[in-house]
Amino acid sequence: MANITEQHLHHMAKRHHVTMRKYDAIKEKARGTADRLLGTLEVTSGAFLGGMLEGRTGWAPLGVPVSLLVGGALIVGAHLDTLLDFGALGSQVSGHINNVGNGFIAAYIGDVGHNFGTRWRDEGSFLPKKSGAPQIRGEVSQSQMDEIIARMQSAAGAHAAP
Repeated sequence: MANITEQHLHHMAKRHHVTMRKYDAIKEKARGTADRLLGTLEVTSGAFLGGMLEGRTGWAPLGVPVSLLVGGALIVGAHLDTLLDFGALGSQVSGHINNVGNGFIAAYIGDVGHNFGTRWRDEGSFLPKKSGAPQIRGEVSQSQMDEIIARMQSAAGAHAAP
C-alpha cells in the first residue's frame, strides 16, 4: 500500500494549481482569438450588407446614404446599453451590434475612398476640379490646336444658323 504523506498532498495540490493556471491562460487566449475573429466577421458582414443595400436601393434620404444611416442607427442603439443598462446579455449583444454598425459605416467610408482614388487616378488630382472649361496638360501640338479650332468653329456655326 502506498504511503501518501502530507508533503505529497501539498506537492500534488501545488502542481494542480499550476496546471489549472496554465489551462485558464490557454482558455483565455482562445477566447480572445475567437472574440477577435467574431468581431472581424461582424464588421465584414456589416460592410457587405451596407454595400449590398447601397447598391440595391441607392436610397439616400436627405442626401445621406442608407449605409451611413443604418450604421449610425446601429451604433447609437448599441450605445443605449451604456445609458439604460440592459444587464450582462445586453452588454454582450451591444458589442456585436456595434461591430455590425461599424461595418455599415466602413462600407460607406470604403465607397468614399474608392471614389476619391478613382478621381485622383482619372483627373490627376485628389481634389475635385472646378467646373468650366476642360484643362489642358502639357504641350498642345499644331494638329491638336487645329482640331480644337475646327470644333469651335463648327459649334459656333451650328448655333449661329437659324
